[in-house]
Amino acid sequence: MKRLKFFIIGTVCLVSFLSSAKESFQLSLFPMKFMKGRDFTIAENFPATLKLETWAVTAKDKKEFGNQTVVLILEMPTFLQLAGAGIQTYVHEKMEILSGTEKSITRDGQTYRRYEIPFRFLETWYSRLGVGNPHSGNDFRIFLRAEPGKAGKKGYLYARAQFGAKSTPEMSYPVLILPPIAPLLRPARYFEAGTSGIMAENTPLDSISKRVAGYWRNLSEKAFLYRGATWKNPEADTLRQDWMFGAAKQFFYFSHPEYFEPGIRYWQKLLESGRVPRLMLSNGEYSTDPRATPVWYLLDDPEKLYEKYLTDGFRSFRKYYPEVKRVFWNYEPGVEGVDPEGLARFSNQLKLPAAPARPEVTTGKLRDRWFRYMINLHQEHLEKVIRIFRKEMPEAEFWICTDNLHAHGAELAYWNAVDSKLADKVVDGHLPMPYYSGARFFDDVKYNRSKLKKPYIPLNDPAENMERFFINYTPDKIRQNILASAALGCIGFAFWPDCTMSGLYFQRIRDAWNEIALAEEFYHRGTRCDSQVQLRFKNTVQMEFPYGREGEEKRKVAFPDYSPVMRYTLHEHNGEYLLTVFNYHDAEPLFVEPVFQKIPQQAVLSEIEGGNYGRFAPDKEMIVKVPPCGVKLLKLGRVPASNRPVNSVEIKRELDTNIKETLGSFQFRPIVCDGASTSWRIPSGGKLPMLMLKNPAGQQILISVYGSRKEIFYWHNAANQYSLGGFFLDDQSRISGPYPFILKNIEVKNGSASAVFEMAFRTPDAGEYFEYQDLNVTQTFSIREPNRFALKYTLHNGSGQPMKLGFRIQNRPFHTYKEILLDQHKILPGNVQQNLMFLKPGMQSGLLPRVPRQDWSGGNISIFADNGRKLVFHASDFAGIYIWNGENRFGVSVEPVSGDFVLAPGATRSFQLVVEF
Repeated sequence: MKRLKFFIIGTVCLVSFLSSAKESFQLSLFPMKFMKGRDFTIAENFPATLKLETWAVTAKDKKEFGNQTVVLILEMPTFLQLAGAGIQTYVHEKMEILSGTEKSITRDGQTYRRYEIPFRFLETWYSRLGVGNPHSGNDFRIFLRAEPGKAGKKGYLYARAQFGAKSTPEMSYPVLILPPIAPLLRPARYFEAGTSGIMAENTPLDSISKRVAGYWRNLSEKAFLYRGATWKNPEADTLRQDWMFGAAKQFFYFSHPEYFEPGIRYWQKLLESGRVPRLMLSNGEYSTDPRATPVWYLLDDPEKLYEKYLTDGFRSFRKYYPEVKRVFWNYEPGVEGVDPEGLARFSNQLKLPAAPARPEVTTGKLRDRWFRYMINLHQEHLEKVIRIFRKEMPEAEFWICTDNLHAHGAELAYWNAVDSKLADKVVDGHLPMPYYSGARFFDDVKYNRSKLKKPYIPLNDPAENMERFFINYTPDKIRQNILASAALGCIGFAFWPDCTMSGLYFQRIRDAWNEIALAEEFYHRGTRCDSQVQLRFKNTVQMEFPYGREGEEKRKVAFPDYSPVMRYTLHEHNGEYLLTVFNYHDAEPLFVEPVFQKIPQQAVLSEIEGGNYGRFAPDKEMIVKVPPCGVKLLKLGRVPASNRPVNSVEIKRELDTNIKETLGSFQFRPIVCDGASTSWRIPSGGKLPMLMLKNPAGQQILISVYGSRKEIFYWHNAANQYSLGGFFLDDQSRISGPYPFILKNIEVKNGSASAVFEMAFRTPDAGEYFEYQDLNVTQTFSIREPNRFALKYTLHNGSGQPMKLGFRIQNRPFHTYKEILLDQHKILPGNVQQNLMFLKPGMQSGLLPRVPRQDWSGGNISIFADNGRKLVFHASDFAGIYIWNGENRFGVSVEPVSGDFVLAPGATRSFQLVVEF
């Protein structure tokens, strides 16, 4: 057997994970554990970094294990090679060599490599071994290499750990080898590239650490690494950063004042002694964070303790890190601090007759005023910190990292209570957290760029050890986000918390920066002129529909409406144009024809990193195909960006096929039978046609079919109405609604008109075990009897495993309402100060578990509108009713709740809601 050497490496990682009670110990690999249904990819010339997580199932298992030997066992195809491994104790600790063995084995008839790597026991490893979930702060690191020339090879990596005599269940992960990542034609000159952590940093395996660090450094001439400062060995930390990125490009990040004190928890001791008050949370309990202090005290600072603390801290910071050019402050304070002194201060500032009780500001009538008060309080705190920072570190920039402004809905997040517009007046730049992708990312970045004057670098976090981030991001969506940031005028793009990602992410990140490097003269020096181009959708069909209440007027609508998923920018520079087109549809391509107001002489249309469409002329049709989750950078200028010709004939053939499929997917033919009917109509003020179902009495409901929500938006004699019938799983963390239900059938039979929608819950991005895989939901809207209609939901478990389920039906009946009657309860506007939950005796619901439960008999629920209209919900199939007052947004919700239930493999269960009007 061959002896290998492996190395200590590290970061800090925390994740919650459910374990099987049958086992004593568990193991998983990040990020593979969140990639079921997708291959973990490794480029031939770029090493892969994995995080190994192990934990004891119970405290008894951990106690019985004690400080015994642990051995990691890896088995992999011969086209893979283990390059190194190690275990961390604390960030920036000295790296130590570990030993492992390699031997050749046969598995499934193929030759495999088998590695055995003993854990080297450091003092803290056993004490930090997690119980019930992975431990934090001492995760194992694994580096893999692909053998050269093996692109396209696919196989499985198998992993388990031997805890003394006990073994964890063996995990298997598919691995695919990618071609080498090509170097950029040149680094970007202006557009910065940042990452907060490099997991390969400082390993003695120079070929690994230099390759990974070099990847990030070579994306941009302004590449930067940012991180929390360490005081254990600041000289070594400075040398390490200088070796990786150069002293002139070092930036630091801090989130708590304790970073200022080298090894002395000064502030924590003040809190423990009672000299400084603790932060009280909204539930009336004090925070367990040993540093948490109410902001009002930090501002009042009666003994000048905080001012001294910041002053001494910044001086220490400057002493140990004189080369720092930029400091990022993570500021997410929230709306906590409801202790009596804080409430008294609030009362004095607002000149209230008396200090309010805690519930009045957390859930009651003063909630909004408390929110604005806290925003202003946090701004005062920020300004105080910056005043001291400017005095002590005048040569450095101060950037804020907080929640971004939001273009749609509430501009400021309540949980955060920081206004970036106010901060913009005093900070040097913004490092916001738009932790999502798609058109929402584009719109929010565009909105922030319009509201803020200071430089802006968005953050994304595809390496977070939480499942939802693997739904938020894919490699193609990351590329879209990077290019959108450049096109919208950001000065860079950065990643948090580190770079532990599948190889395809590195490929798409490289692609984005390569395109930016080729286009950034337009982005950096050019002028935005979006209005000078029009994009015509070519894969749409013009159809005519009745419009308005009577339907006598006709209006044409283009289908499908791709405008919600298409965004673009146009830049002019030196008489040439750059058109950047984004397709945010996950499955459908966009076929667009650009129409420019001004055309340079002898202009050629070509793609950056793409093809050449030839000489551009107004009377010459040029169709551009933008793939799903894609971006096209189209240059209209004298010098083409590419000489490779585009196959326009093939694009036209694909367009014709797409249009035929579109026509075949619509069911616009009216149906009339036994007095009932279905037809299509655009409601007054609407843009998209809705499906109208009529009963023999001539009463109708209108259903949104082509929007994101498949709900009833109008019913007979519509007035003051919003929507009914939205299906949402209780657990929105796994896959969030509204879900993409598809219209499957329209039927008129025996005097009943109905529409059936279906949704199959399947996702490759939901992790190692997706609880709802192959859950099929059928949603049926029907109307037959006078003055009532029905909504039926049928759930079928198509998997081989039992499913624990719970869902709710979102009904927002009226924009304004007079009262709700439910059993003996009378609910009036304004008195729904928090979520209300009513359940049948003995029933359980995982929806909002902290909301107190009240009894419900299962009887009818009546809601009365201000204009005298009334709805009655017959929901006896359901376990309960959830009510929430949205006030000025959309009135009140009255939502039947299924309660918790288990659906056996192959089983089906139906729930019906009847609405009487």
